[in-house]
This record gives sequence, structure tokens and C-alpha cells, in this order.
Amino acid sequence: MKRRSFLVAGGLTLIGGGLAGCETPNPGPTFPPLSFTDRPGFALPVASIEVQNTYAPPLATPNVEHLMPVAPGPGAERWALDVMKASGVSGVARLVIAEASVVEVPLQKTQGVKGLFTVDQDVRYDGRLSVRLEIIDTGNIRRAQVLSTVERSQTVAEDVTPNQRARVWYDFTLALIDQLDIDLRARAASTIG
Repeated sequence: MKRRSFLVAGGLTLIGGGLAGCETPNPGPTFPPLSFTDRPGFALPVASIEVQNTYAPPLATPNVEHLMPVAPGPGAERWALDVMKASGVSGVARLVIAEASVVEVPLQKTQGVKGLFTVDQDVRYDGRLSVRLEIIDTGNIRRAQVLSTVERSQTVAEDVTPNQRARVWYDFTLALIDQLDIDLRARAASTIG
């Protein structure tokens, strides 16, 4: 009788454990698609707009842009398509995304006993977004060029959860593009007019 109870209990434990293993894992946070249509248009004296993302992410550490919910490169593409407006009758405005990197830099932690009771900043993310705006006439001659490079850094604590890190990365990309928006408009106003 005891052996049978043991076998039944053991079988139920295995079944319960198997069912628990079938649980769907948390897919992580979802973020709204980036959109910049609520921003003022960036009018350029051309007939059409082109966007080229020439940055090839290394897809390896220390770079992390390939792990982000929205990387700066695709984010800058979306910004350009939403904001840049052709207001002329000829020529092309071409935005070339030359760099859109985010590098993870490990930070030094508190050592010894004090370290056991300290929540340190774990890593720093260094982002760099570099673009070139070219105005090309109908003869394929570059009439103007504007260069813009913006950088941003942010640290995260060692107790950050994966979901919190994903939120940091999403907000990081938005902030980097906000900086690009301000810088490129200002430079274009003084160069292109």
C-alpha cells in the first residue's frame, strides 16, 4: 500500500512538473512602433527624399544595437521618412546613416564586504549616430552637404531586469534621435537655408 501511494505521488509530481515546463515564457515588453509624424516637417528644397543606412552592425559584443527593441539605425530611417519633406521641384535630398552604434562598457564594482550591500552601476551604454545629408541636383552634382554626429551615454544598475533594460534601450534610441533632430535641423538651416 505504501509503495503504491509512493508511485502515484511520484507520478503526479512528474506530471505536474511536466505541465509547469509547458508554461509559455514571458515574451518580454512590447513597445509601440517608432513614429515621428507628430513632429514639424523638415522641408528641403528638392523633389524627392532618399534614405540610405550604410551602417553594418558587427552583431557581436561590445556592440548591443542588434539586441535593442529599436536600434538607432532603423530609428533614424523612420525619423527621416516621417519628418523630411520635399518642398522643391527638382533634385534629391539623400540622408546617409554612416554610423548608428551602441557599445556596452562594463563598469567597476564595489569590492569586498561593502560590495555585498551596494547596488552599483553595472554597465554604460555609449551611442553614436552619425549622418550625412546631401542635396543632389538633376545633374547628379552635390550642391550641399550637412554632417551631424550626436552621442549619448547612459548607465544601468546591476539589479536591472531584462524588461527594464529593454525599456532603457528603447528610450535611449528615442533620445539619440531627438538629439539628431535638433542638431541636423540647426546645421541644415545655416547650410542649406
